[in-house]
Amino acid sequence: SKIFEQFGASIDTDKRLFEEDIVGSIVHTQMLTKQKIIPNKKGKKIINGLGITCQKWSTHQHTC
Repeated sequence: SKIFEQFGASIDTDKRLFEEDIVGSIVHTQMLTKQKIIPNKKGKKIINGLGITCQKWSTHQHTC
């Protein structure tokens, strides 16, 4: 369908930017934790989850 084509149009770009997105999210979480916007414990959980996601992605894509 046309909607699916529009939705999927950026998949190749998304794949190429995945690592940068993860790194950016980790740095952003570190900043939010340092500024005490989110609790340290929550920040560590978020960063850990992002790391796991990155590892799973790299298993399939050889990046990250």
